[in-house]
Amino acid sequence: MGCARAMGACVSMRDDAHNTPIPERFEPSTYHAEALKKAEARLAKIKATSLDAAALLAREEYNQRTSDQEKEIRERNALKNKYTSMLSKCKAWTPPTGDHAGLKGFMIEQIMASIDGDCDTRGRSAASAPLQSGEEWIEAKTAQALHGIVYHTKEDNSERARADSRSLWVKELRDSLSGGGW
Repeated sequence: MGCARAMGACVSMRDDAHNTPIPERFEPSTYHAEALKKAEARLAKIKATSLDAAALLAREEYNQRTSDQEKEIRERNALKNKYTSMLSKCKAWTPPTGDHAGLKGFMIEQIMASIDGDCDTRGRSAASAPLQSGEEWIEAKTAQALHGIVYHTKEDNSERARADSRSLWVKELRDSLSGGGW
């Protein structure tokens, strides 16, 4: 049974203390079951939302999204200024020896890659996500909630099946060992 910890059904126990008993039954994670309940509650709440209330919520989300995008653009531009300043210093630096010349090139390369990766602001504007009407907001939120319901239902069923399969594997192992002098 100790070796069974290295196999698929019990592999999650491989780091447990060696005297931790292997359970008779593995319980499924509750993550997807809980997420499913939340998605169903969201859907019920969306269905109860009036068009006027949805329009207000759409406006609030739009304003928050716009504010977040503007903040992100400011932060990326400030970071770009810091990188650009450091890049200028690196380019102006004279390595003390030939052995340090590779360091200068490497630093410049790293800063340029950081500017490209960390400072891009393309596609980050309010225009990239227009203000929705109340009806559009309800449709979009309904679609999101339904997607969550389908996804978490599927994943919860898979998680339950995995727990059942692991439990059966251990039961079959135990049954095969009982009465065999083990």
